Amino acid sequence: MSNSKIVVLGCSFSKWINSPKSPNWPMILSTLGNKQLDVYNLAVNGNSIEFQVLQLDHILQTQECDFVIWQLPPRFRGTFLDCDLPTAMSVTSTLSNTKQRSENYFVPKKESTDIIQWNSQLSPFLNKLRRSILKHNASYHYNFRDDAWFTYGVSMLEKRNKLYLTFQHVDKNFDTDFTVQSELTEEQWNQFVIDDGFHFNEKGSEYVATELVYPRVKDRV
Repeated sequence: MSNSKIVVLGCSFSKWINSPKSPNWPMILSTLGNKQLDVYNLAVNGNSIEFQVLQLDHILQTQECDFVIWQLPPRFRGTFLDCDLPTAMSVTSTLSNTKQRSENYFVPKKESTDIIQWNSQLSPFLNKLRRSILKHNASYHYNFRDDAWFTYGVSMLEKRNKLYLTFQHVDKNFDTDFTVQSELTEEQWNQFVIDDGFHFNEKGSEYVATELVYPRVKDRV
């Protein structure tokens, strides 16, 4: 019997490695369950919800996988492609175009400089200045946009009867299965976070994999 193929979509929270010897949570997940899970980590640094949905659409239409774990990035992000979409997908979202990092763990062979992630959220001062000039709160409309992308992505998964798990690490504004920060005590959170981007250390990554993700996945794949 072949291993279950699990695809991880996420941002740097799922991709971050503090050092070459410090595994992230998807890598740790690949070591659990008697190593019967092949984890394809397709997370992209600075990823946006809109690009994740493009990744998801490509995967569902062209790739074979058994389960999708979707870690949503913070709001107010977007993606600019300085290449055609098929090229972007071949680099970021094609399981066959991955390299094996360990026995059950796979990552894209390369990162593309043609996929540019950006953040549309301004500093409080600039945001206030913009509102006073334009009488228009663009961030409010970005909330609508991000909600729409998330709803569309979930509808694609359900339409294709694909098993999935959704979560966010710090924002609490999406209707995901869980939020990492809400699952932790304040003491745990402070012990795990290593920078102002809310990336986790190895102990925190292990907790996410073993206590938060794997128990929600193990009986479904």
